Amino acid sequence: MTKALRTALITAAAFFAGHIGITVLIAAWQFFSVSPGRGNEIDSYVMMLFIVVFSGTASAFAYAAITACSRGWRERRPSTVVIVSAVAGAIALVGTWVGLFVPALALLHAAFGSVAAIRVSTAVPGVVLGIVVLAWSLVAKPGDRAGST
Repeated sequence: MTKALRTALITAAAFFAGHIGITVLIAAWQFFSVSPGRGNEIDSYVMMLFIVVFSGTASAFAYAAITACSRGWRERRPSTVVIVSAVAGAIALVGTWVGLFVPALALLHAAFGSVAAIRVSTAVPGVVLGIVVLAWSLVAKPGDRAGST
């Protein structure tokens, strides 16, 4: 396996983990804090996890595809790749909750129409954050690159 492919896979996995990590924590907290008088809401948790996993997968692949284009990103230490990608995944989830990516969706809708915008809307957080991290990797200090002292 080449270093570029390994970095892309690590990037996608860390983004995905950051993306679903918050949801799993919230779901676990809610599940274990259910009062005795309430019913079992396991179906709701399973549906919530399905939706987050679905959107997280699309965003993670988009994020990894964009960041993999940068030589500066591929040369980063694996620990930096994991940390930055996991934080980006968490930002993607919270940003989706608060509407951070609505302007990007509006641009997508204006450029390609509503059908295309709906089909790729789950990947938009990964695309936006991938572009941000790509720009960061181009201008970040070279001391964080693998093999540098």
